[in-house]
Amino acid sequence: MPRGAKVLFISLSAGSDAFRKKVEHLADYWEVTAVIPAANGARAAESKVRYIPLKPVSFGSSRFVWLPGLAKVIRRQRPDWIHLDEEPLSLAAYQAGREASRLAIPLVFFSWQNIFQQYDFPYAWVESRVHQSAQGAIAGTQEAREVLERKNFLKPVAVIPQFGVDPESFRPCLERPRRLELKIGDEVLIGYAGRLAPEKGLLLLLDAFGRLPESCRLLFLGDGPLRPELARRIAADSKLRARVWLHGRVPAGEAASWIQSLDILALPSVSLPGWKERFGQALVEAMACGVPVVSSSSAEMGRLVGEGGMVFQEKDLGNLYRCLKLLAENPGHRKRLGEMGRERVLKFYTHQRIAEATRRFYEKLARVSAQA
Repeated sequence: MPRGAKVLFISLSAGSDAFRKKVEHLADYWEVTAVIPAANGARAAESKVRYIPLKPVSFGSSRFVWLPGLAKVIRRQRPDWIHLDEEPLSLAAYQAGREASRLAIPLVFFSWQNIFQQYDFPYAWVESRVHQSAQGAIAGTQEAREVLERKNFLKPVAVIPQFGVDPESFRPCLERPRRLELKIGDEVLIGYAGRLAPEKGLLLLLDAFGRLPESCRLLFLGDGPLRPELARRIAADSKLRARVWLHGRVPAGEAASWIQSLDILALPSVSLPGWKERFGQALVEAMACGVPVVSSSSAEMGRLVGEGGMVFQEKDLGNLYRCLKLLAENPGHRKRLGEMGRERVLKFYTHQRIAEATRRFYEKLARVSAQA
């Protein structure tokens, strides 16, 4: 795929800083235009990417969102490729696939689906049409790739996370700025960052933490339906009340400073019928900060962590406790794992690495197309 090729990105979640940084990196190689929801507004004039805001129309479901004017944009832009940064069963995906077929423009879509599901009409029909129109796909994880294969999508598939992390924002910080705010010094601070929900294994984490020495502390960053139950359990246990904080959500711009202040980050997610952890973004952010992680074996998280942390069998309380205890009692081991985690992120999970992997996949697709 030649340098300077025209690629049109389409995303309904393009308000995220991660999406912007991904396409900005890709604009170093290609001429990139990005269709985004109008609510996210136009980007700065100095951007290498041209952003085209369209006002989405929702029909009651996140999957049923129509982008009026999308066909006109595609016909006017006439890109060399269309990159659909969306699941293939959305209405917007159908719009993009239909125009790609009409104009013979190669299309690539993205999928996080890591559980095989057979959908009813109209989702199954839309998904089938997008599969037919696509030249390839990007799966967020190996499990998502296997789901595509089970659905008889036999075209090239690359395994690349949708978004990476900014290693300049999420980096080791010796000052650990939030510890003073929490009024803690040398105590070992274990943290969780994310939604407070049953599938995240947080009651298991609380039980394992309760067995640790009193010098340990636990910080929950986030909010969700499990918060009342966590608060009740913490209040009912005198050994937990002074050692556990339910902090609530933190602004995206403050997330790095909170994670940098941790000694350990835990993500003990559990698989449930119809749900598995997709990726574990908090793990990558913590590893980028040089914070060792303890992750359950749910879904792909063990593969994500690699040598940058410890992985325990999901739902295994004793195993989780032993991992936390080992790290809490061994600062040297924490330091080594933190360094290896940072190296792993720099190698695989930064915005730049995600962009480079995406570019290589497109080059592969272009070679395959040229040989056909």
